[in-house]
Amino acid sequence: MKNRVVGAILIGMLIMSACSFSNSKEAEQNSVAVSSEESSEALTTDDKNLIELDTSKIIEDQSFDIQLNEWGNVRFVSCRPDKDKCPNADASFYLMNHEQVIYKMPSVYENDIRDWGLFEDISFVAFKDINEDKKDEVIVGVQYITGAGAQGMIPRTEVRIFEDKGGSFEYSKDISEYITDLIPEDGTINDVYDKIKLYYSTFGKSTSLYDDSIDSQIQVIVKNRDVWKITYEDPSGPVTSPFSCYYITDYDHNGRLEITASECQGTGIYTSTSIYEVNSDFNGIELIDDNGDAPEVEYKKIKVFYNEANQTYMYIGTNHGKSGALWGGNIKCALCLENGVIHYDKIAAEEYQPKGEDSDELVFSYTDNTGATITKEQFETAEDELYKSYDQQEVSFGAIYNERDNVFQELSDDIMAQMLMKSYETFSGQISYDEFNEIEEKIRTS
Repeated sequence: MKNRVVGAILIGMLIMSACSFSNSKEAEQNSVAVSSEESSEALTTDDKNLIELDTSKIIEDQSFDIQLNEWGNVRFVSCRPDKDKCPNADASFYLMNHEQVIYKMPSVYENDIRDWGLFEDISFVAFKDINEDKKDEVIVGVQYITGAGAQGMIPRTEVRIFEDKGGSFEYSKDISEYITDLIPEDGTINDVYDKIKLYYSTFGKSTSLYDDSIDSQIQVIVKNRDVWKITYEDPSGPVTSPFSCYYITDYDHNGRLEITASECQGTGIYTSTSIYEVNSDFNGIELIDDNGDAPEVEYKKIKVFYNEANQTYMYIGTNHGKSGALWGGNIKCALCLENGVIHYDKIAAEEYQPKGEDSDELVFSYTDNTGATITKEQFETAEDELYKSYDQQEVSFGAIYNERDNVFQELSDDIMAQMLMKSYETFSGQISYDEFNEIEEKIRTS
């Protein structure tokens, strides 16, 4: 993965621009003093046992001039390890005042030697108050490779969060490992912010990343059940649909949850879908406009293509349709929430019909999103080709079915909120689809 400086994303997140650091001195002069102590203490002029920091190891585009809490105007410096001395050497991070090192971030591994995995690169650095202590934390993404197995050379992201304790920083082990376990192998700072939000909402802690926690948004959705639940008019009054299902998402990762209300029935296998998003005031929900017929999705495993440049997520589904027992087709579509509108973009189509008037044998034809003829093989991989410049992930939707004997829409607020929270945790990757089904059943019957 190329080094990159992450721009401002998610609620005005501040990520500082890189500034160059002079390496014009001769190699033997490329060093600055830093305390040999691994404790979290700033240097003074009386520090002894100084070691040298080789400035040739500084990663320029991941080093920043910043105003950092009570440290003042400092330079945050990311340094690659000296693998010639030890193949398992780890990255290190420093604060500098002019050319003087004033602080070294705590080592995650003893003596900065990794227990496993080989350092590859630094993918992002950010500074943000994530725990409402009025001090910016330092968030870094360290890429490493395992070198083992067929996937061993694919870089993976390890997240490190350093909390400012006033005069020192502390490595926040629990949240760092929690986020590392959940984000994709090529996780971005955007993924990190999503998981920080999830971490604090799950463990009952507050965060300033969003105006409202996940829990409070779930409560807003529950209180607006009469807006999103699917009903039919009956002589005795509105009747809830027994063929519907509901699930929680954050399609565009903007921090505001959506609830999808979906119904699939009829001989034409027609899916009717309405998607509601928590509003910007976090006190209600609003129907999202769309441009057509929603595709059916495989709830357990959904392909998602992600374009980092424009923050676009494409969720792949298929529109099934029948015009008779032997006539019909499948249209691959991408669901995308962008600028407040849901788009269902055609990827490719498969059509079938009888070979002859009295024949049960079917003839298949395939076209791409422009209408050009393609092969069956090209149809099967059309989304991979169309979005080949995108990153690819997989997600699951925690679909809650409206069972006849235990109607979901009429459950108590508390039970409904628990089920919707588990649906969100499925979408965000905290629990698997199979785990969701087991937990959802226990909640229903408790």
